Amino acid sequence: MGNARKQLAAERAAAAKRRKTIRRVVIAVVAVVVAVAAVFVVMAVVRATQNAQQTSGSVPPNANADQSGIIANPGKFAAGVPQVDIYLDYQCPYCGELERDYGDAFTQLADAGTIQLQYHVLSFLDSSLHNDSSTRAAVASACADEVGYFSAYNAAVFANQPDEGDGYSDELLTTTIPAAIGMTGDDLAKFGQCYANRQTESFVKGVQDKAYSANITGTPTVRVNGNELEYSTIVQNDPSQLGQLITDAANG
Repeated sequence: MGNARKQLAAERAAAAKRRKTIRRVVIAVVAVVVAVAAVFVVMAVVRATQNAQQTSGSVPPNANADQSGIIANPGKFAAGVPQVDIYLDYQCPYCGELERDYGDAFTQLADAGTIQLQYHVLSFLDSSLHNDSSTRAAVASACADEVGYFSAYNAAVFANQPDEGDGYSDELLTTTIPAAIGMTGDDLAKFGQCYANRQTESFVKGVQDKAYSANITGTPTVRVNGNELEYSTIVQNDPSQLGQLITDAANG
């Protein structure tokens, strides 16, 4: 009887020891799982932060004060000259005509410092044309400003404007146009990274939102010191008359 009790006590002690060992193993495994999970959470947060910075963190260096557009001739204009704001969408055929026929005239006035020229690149046609071409082209032109090529890139986008609805290919935006305007080396690499990561996309969205707030209802829209210069008035005149048209509009 005494031996049986001793044996039973020994078995209970052994079972208790096994349970204690199992608990320790389980606790250790859980701790490892929690540690691994924490590492993955940290990595996910880091990646999300990096992606957020890449997709929304870049403002073009020549953006205007309220980030509603890009100044085409920074440092070239004197105080008091007319401020010319051009609102455009890269899929808008009339915007393409305006740039192809009058773009050089606007650029000459801007380079001479007789106007302050600002471009507001919109993307509202994506919704009606069921693509994202306007947004991608706008992101690309803002990335071109990152490396000092905005004006040349803007003109080249319109020079290569596809039929309405066909959209711009990534190859055109990232290879053909940069080659045509002489973007090479580190500038090309930086531009390509900016476009691939959509670093200027939040800026582009902000430009669109601010245009709505400014009651821009269509493109192209040209404003001089806040006064609208009608598209029909521009195209009815020779490009050599653009300076006078801008002066007249500036004076209200």
